[in-house]
Amino acid sequence: MHMGVSSLTFSILVNCSNRHFAVDSLIAVEIRNWVLKELKSDVSVLDILSALPIHTLALKISTGSKFLPLKLRVDVSEAPGTAA
Repeated sequence: MHMGVSSLTFSILVNCSNRHFAVDSLIAVEIRNWVLKELKSDVSVLDILSALPIHTLALKISTGSKFLPLKLRVDVSEAPGTAA
């Protein structure tokens, strides 16, 4: 029996915001600290607490990461599915 996440479930989860998962300000600070330490990306607590879909937040984190070469970074405000 396959115990993985179905593609439909995955699609729904990446389109949910952190509000769906009851992320409060204390958890948001912990997430921000972890992202900064492990991914070298400075994301704001307000971005984490916002109604952004998780895939948009992930895009902001990855494009802001110091691990990603500058030539591969995109302007998040111009990315599909994001609000400026």
